[in-house]
Amino acid sequence: MFLGVERMQIFDVIVIGGGITGAAAANHLIAAGHSTLLVEAGDFGAVTTSRTSRLQYCGLAYLNGFESFSTIATQPQAFAQRLGLARRSMRERSAFVRQSPERLQTVDFYLPIYARDAASPWKMKAGFRLLDMMDTGGEGLTYTFLDANAARAIPMLTGASSRGALVGAIHYVEYQYNWPERICVDTVMNAAEAGAEVRNYCPVQHIEREGDGWRVTCFDKRTKAPFSATARAIVNAAGPWVDTIARAAGISVAQLNQGEKGTNIALRLPAEFRGQGLQTLSRSGAPFYLIPWGALHYAGPVNSSAEADAKGFVAQDNEITSLIDELNDLFPDLNLGHEDIVYSWAGVRPRTYAPSAPSGGSGLQLHTPAMTGLPGYYVYTGGLLMMHGQIGREIATAVTQAFSPSREPQAVKVGPRPLAATDQRGVITSVDGVSVPVSALNDMVARESVMTLEDVMFRRASFGWNEHLGTDVVEDVAEAVRETAGWSKVEAGLQIMAYRETVNRSYKFRG
Repeated sequence: MFLGVERMQIFDVIVIGGGITGAAAANHLIAAGHSTLLVEAGDFGAVTTSRTSRLQYCGLAYLNGFESFSTIATQPQAFAQRLGLARRSMRERSAFVRQSPERLQTVDFYLPIYARDAASPWKMKAGFRLLDMMDTGGEGLTYTFLDANAARAIPMLTGASSRGALVGAIHYVEYQYNWPERICVDTVMNAAEAGAEVRNYCPVQHIEREGDGWRVTCFDKRTKAPFSATARAIVNAAGPWVDTIARAAGISVAQLNQGEKGTNIALRLPAEFRGQGLQTLSRSGAPFYLIPWGALHYAGPVNSSAEADAKGFVAQDNEITSLIDELNDLFPDLNLGHEDIVYSWAGVRPRTYAPSAPSGGSGLQLHTPAMTGLPGYYVYTGGLLMMHGQIGREIATAVTQAFSPSREPQAVKVGPRPLAATDQRGVITSVDGVSVPVSALNDMVARESVMTLEDVMFRRASFGWNEHLGTDVVEDVAEAVRETAGWSKVEAGLQIMAYRETVNRSYKFRG
């Protein structure tokens, strides 16, 4: 459903930000009975959500740094917070596996244990056992301890020979998203089907108090005209931009977000590494991953403090070099260079502001009106894709406690939207085997608020994240959806050019 620019509408809640946190908030708010408007400056799930680790993660990294009892004893509050995050990770992991199994695939991970590590084999076993106990009755962790001889039989562990004597490893199974943007779009469209108004390409221009509520003015890039709406409450779920939006709108509120940029590279490793994932620590002691992605692996992240501007979403050469150096230190026989990188990407995480932490805190935080000092003004920081269900419930519960919804509650719509039935127009198949019916592509364009070819390639279908970043099928997709999108042949050609420019600029694609 879409607003007409000629009319003012009144809502219970306006959600700002169409990433996974805003999508989950809108979906649970409309289900709770609150009339809801969701506005997003670009496309749904196009920025921070699309730069996630792509793992429905068990939460093991939250226990990093607490390998000794003395550290736990001296930092009990920090340890309790980390345990809480790990527990939430395990529970949301199980919930998502049950709700959306078709959006996931399993990945074999290995966690090497070296003689010099602070975490000995028995501590690692205890950590995995603790995670399992946090989700009794859930999906659980499938893990096995490998002794030194068994670990050395794993090609990737044998290759990682520079970190000292290998005394063992943990093999465990993790879940990987096929592509996170589609999860966000599914959530937005589920909210829309339940009655929410959803608008992408509508950046917020102004926010002001009006009576007992709020007026939000946006600019619709489709109609090239502004529109306004009022609501009793605002949920600012704009990720790294929560403070930017507040400042631009003249809202006086303390800093809540503290960005952390994470950069990754995708590359082709030796054939014997294929399908094997690695979780270890970087030379600086930060979590470092090698994650299988089809015929490729992606490696990272390398982290740095960053503001959420456009430059923060492109991997810089020095960051790519840092990742190559990390890999060459881990695998000294590979002799990797920039020419081995297929593509790269970067994103800025929406971390909760913590003055004592240069890259923000690791906690998830709903800032209520009692905390922001503004009636009806809620802000969410630190949101994670893997916990979006719990985040949506938390936001809807807090708003409902503040005021009664104007509609009757209904069941929350969750899970993937079914593809349109295949008709005689056939399918489009990429070189790495991703197939999507042409009828499904046109259904997405017709019903899922598509504006650009990039919206189709990356966020409605899964072509964008293949090893060619969709460049092998972009012309076929553009021609298949051209009439439904209302593009002339010239406009379709311009869309193709824009897509290729984005792939080369944002991902430094070396195809």
